[in-house]
Order: sequence, then C-alpha cells, then structure tokens
Amino acid sequence: MTRGGAAASDPARQAPATSAPATHAMLLSAGRGERLRPRTDHTPKPLVEVGGETLIERHLRRLAEAGIGDVVVNLHHLGERIVERVGAGARLGVRVHYAWERELLETGGGIRAVLDRLGPRPFLVVSADLWTDYPLALLRAPLPEGMLARLVLVRSHLGNDFGFARTPAPGVVAPLAAEPAEKFTYASLGSYSPALFDGVAEGAFPLRDLLFPALRAGRLCGEVYEGDWFNIGSLRELEDVRAHVDGRHRAR
Repeated sequence: MTRGGAAASDPARQAPATSAPATHAMLLSAGRGERLRPRTDHTPKPLVEVGGETLIERHLRRLAEAGIGDVVVNLHHLGERIVERVGAGARLGVRVHYAWERELLETGGGIRAVLDRLGPRPFLVVSADLWTDYPLALLRAPLPEGMLARLVLVRSHLGNDFGFARTPAPGVVAPLAAEPAEKFTYASLGSYSPALFDGVAEGAFPLRDLLFPALRAGRLCGEVYEGDWFNIGSLRELEDVRAHVDGRHRAR
C-alpha cells in the first residue's frame, strides 16, 4: 500500500464523476492543543469559545446551514467533553458521528480511518481549530473532472506550500501548480474525493503525504480566500481572533 493515494499509484486514473453535491463532512477535532496549554489541560481545543460560541458548535452550525447533513468528528484528548456538549448534533442541525482514536492518527490517517462513513461522494474536511467566515456551501459543488481535492488557500505567515501557475482572482477555482508563481497557506479547509485515499493503508500519517503526490500529478485545484480566517494554534492567536470577533460584534 502506498502513501500517495490514487495520484501516486496511477496518475491517469480519473476520480469518479458526480454531479451531486457533497452531503458529508469530516471535522478534525482530535488534537491535544499543546500550544494552548494550560487552557487545553481541562478543555479540548474544539470547546474553546470565540464570540460566545465554541469552535466546534460554530463549525457544525455553519456546516448545517451550508447543507451538510452528516459530520464525522474524530476524538482523542478529552473527547468525552465534546460528546457531552455536542451530543448527536440535532440541536445544531446535523447528525454527528464520533470516531475515537486510541492513538492520534494525524490528519490523513484520521480521515482514512472513517472513509467508509463519509460516503462515495466528495466530502468536506474542516479543521476544528480555525475560525473563518468562508462560505462552506461553495465546497459542496462537484469537483472539476479528474481532480482529487479542492483546497481553500489563504495569505498567512504560516507554511506556504500551494499556489497556481498564474494566481486567479479570489474565489476563482483553478488547478494548482507544482511550481507556482506565488505560494499560499492551505487553510485546513477543502473538499476531497474518496479516490485520493485509494490504495492507502490505515495508520497515522499527515494529509500532506497524499496532497503532494496529487499536486505533482496535476490533480489538485483550489482558490484564494481573502475573507476572515484565523488559525488558533496559540494563546496569542486565540486572543487575536477574539478581539477581531468582538470588534465585529461592536460594529453591528
């Protein structure tokens, strides 16, 4: 089994075509939140509040508003606290399916472990430790022919790995290039074909292990988003997003 998925094992293989919109999503929620300690010693990062709402409840509510009906949530650190707070998801408009990880499987391994619960169509993947106003309904659209994933990209001080041969206008979906003219940060937000995981064994691995072979095979597309997006990976970043959201509320 490879760590390169369909893109590595057979670049000519086409992702299954479908005109049906996505109905499932994966919410990556298993991380320990080490850089948010001591806050996350007793509160899992998805239950951190911004603007009077926990991160995970906001994500689930917005996924429901976008038309997503089923969301798989992976759990590890203090996961029982998330289950107690969220329950089955009915209050937020979705059906939540929990997936416990005895050992952390990382981003790629976490998705691979629950692939059978995400259905045959492309599905959304959202990291629980971000805050954004990106319109999630856009990611429900079918993937362009032959593409294995659609990534939302942002301008950020974080790692910049993806880009285009010629950067399109914000919001315009275009193929990603192995040697881009300008590099952007993957926003931990996208739409994925199950075919990306074809031939991939279960186990712990980062999603990038599949994305870069797909990129070299010309099978990733994406868009640049210039609206609100915050990665909440440290106490300083948490303070920044809280200040921003509080400012938006005062301005209303």
